[in-house]
Amino acid sequence: MKTRPRDLERLKSVTEAAWLTASQKLREKADEERAATERLKKLAQDREAALQQITSAEGIDVAQVLSTTRWLRWCDRERARQNMVVARLRAELEQEQGAARRTFAKDNALSKLIIQAAAGKKGR
Repeated sequence: MKTRPRDLERLKSVTEAAWLTASQKLREKADEERAATERLKKLAQDREAALQQITSAEGIDVAQVLSTTRWLRWCDRERARQNMVVARLRAELEQEQGAARRTFAKDNALSKLIIQAAAGKKGR
């Protein structure tokens, strides 16, 4: 029984390191998802501005209309691609959240075991 508190402390350092790694990965995935969502939002704003430009201009040139419609087609394809990226990142984020929850639970449970072991040692 002598080595148990020491073993628990060693195991605690391992679970803390795993928790720090998992939380860092989670933070990185959340940042990636946020950036992709921002790109999608910016694309939607640019699309709206282009539509406003061709619908509100009175003396608009045909070449400008053709150019804008080509850009709008590209924009629609890009939005579809970005939506897929956001969906993939959200799925990856959900996986990272699950891994982080499990790692945190292990670290938390080990902390409780260490406290119980210390309380048991004091009671002797």
